[in-house]
Amino acid sequence: MISRTPTKIRTLAVLLVLVTLARPALGQKAPDNLAIDNLYKQGIRSLQQGDLDAARADFEKVVRLAPNAPEGHNSLGWVLMSTGKIDDAITQFHTALRLKADFLQPHINLANALSAKGENDAAANEAHIAVKLAPRDSEAHRSLGRALSLQRDPSAAIVEFRKASQLDPQRPDLHDELATRGSERRIYRDAPAAASIGIGEVSFRSFALEAAISR
Repeated sequence: MISRTPTKIRTLAVLLVLVTLARPALGQKAPDNLAIDNLYKQGIRSLQQGDLDAARADFEKVVRLAPNAPEGHNSLGWVLMSTGKIDDAITQFHTALRLKADFLQPHINLANALSAKGENDAAANEAHIAVKLAPRDSEAHRSLGRALSLQRDPSAAIVEFRKASQLDPQRPDLHDELATRGSERRIYRDAPAAASIGIGEVSFRSFALEAAISR
């Protein structure tokens, strides 16, 4: 199940990576650029406060004003996914990847969203891409582990969960999931494939918006 609790969102917010927007000379577009940057930061503050409705409203404004900024689409997609609007979230992740094919986080988020829909092969494909893009990213490996679990390949899944915990040993949630999945391994053979999957502690990371203001 996808958690919507404020505590979960506050935990996520601690891990957000905010980078100040480098504002190039855009002539008369510079004030718009500043306004969009402020909107994006406002969305992050809403996440920190556990207010997903406000965060969604902020990020929806961002993507309207800056439709060519992949970060805005990814952030909106994460909020949509975390509130159960999986199809809408998938659309946003696809848009982010159309704009920036090597953007790691939408691949991870898309894998999780597809897993939530039970589209296990597509989820595993996206997670494999994420691992290829960032072989030392713990969340990429965890997403792949989850996708492999839903493909009923527990041995390969455990390998990925173990890699995730080794890459980020200070994160107890990764160790806990490795232990949990390991204990479940013996019943995977007889259990039905899961229909949903959690989005994880760091399935959203924010990045500075690129200068992609609508003309």
